[in-house]
Amino acid sequence: MAFVEVAGRRQYLGPHGTPESLEAYQRFLADWRANRGETGPPAGAATVVELLGGFLKHAEVYYRGADGRPGKEYENHLPAIQILRTVCGRVRVARFRVCPVGS
Repeated sequence: MAFVEVAGRRQYLGPHGTPESLEAYQRFLADWRANRGETGPPAGAATVVELLGGFLKHAEVYYRGADGRPGKEYENHLPAIQILRTVCGRVRVARFRVCPVGS
């Protein structure tokens, strides 16, 4: 898996060495330059729906079988993602807190 990491944030680009990953890298560089090195919204500014969109992009590439086709893992995430989008899609990620196990 190809990725670029800037300021502690990792951006996955696709399967390493593929034309798609090289193109994604060029897009990343262009965006980074256009935003003067800013890699995205300030921490905590993203909404749940934006976070889920990023996860889906990652999952689409990451959860693939040896034959390159999407695996069941990707599909297994979709029902939970739909519920999250419906219930709290506009909520800022920063409002969520980690709950201790059993609470």
